[in-house]
Amino acid sequence: MAVYIWGFSAKFAVYEPAPGLPSELLDRSHPRPPCTAWLAPMLVETYEVRGKRAPPGDFPGTTGFSHLLSPRAVDAMGDVFTRDGTIFPVEVEGQGDGWHLFHPTTVVDCLDIDASKVTRLPFRPAEITAVINPVFRAGIVPSQGLFVVPECRHGDIYVCEDVKTLAKKHKLKGLVLSADFFGKPWIS
Repeated sequence: MAVYIWGFSAKFAVYEPAPGLPSELLDRSHPRPPCTAWLAPMLVETYEVRGKRAPPGDFPGTTGFSHLLSPRAVDAMGDVFTRDGTIFPVEVEGQGDGWHLFHPTTVVDCLDIDASKVTRLPFRPAEITAVINPVFRAGIVPSQGLFVVPECRHGDIYVCEDVKTLAKKHKLKGLVLSADFFGKPWIS
């Protein structure tokens, strides 16, 4: 069973909060309010490809390493995203209504730390900053959906094969998945 790291591609737009809004709105390590208290922020494109705007795709990234979901992605796969996380409405400049910010909430203790290649802070070696080559414990790793691991819950989001299959089925663009941090990505 395949599990992938959900990444980003320079082929697609990257967004940040509009001027005047706090940058931590898109930072995954920053706590989110309940959906009832969330006010949809305006996001603007921050990355240009060869001097022009990049296409947003259906899963664009943000400056805070969060992932956005297009209306098409929410329509096609919203049940997966709401089962394994919370989706917060956002306004994306020039893109119309229905965009959301995905915040994962499913945490699964399935990473084999001893077998995985990880990076740590030199001054706090117990703290993992990135999982470069994840190895999961058999029988514990989920077979569907999306999840994070407790050792690095504000780091990578892991994606199971069913999510990739749904993105293909619905012809969604811009889902970037790789087996490890520096691996060649599959891009929908």
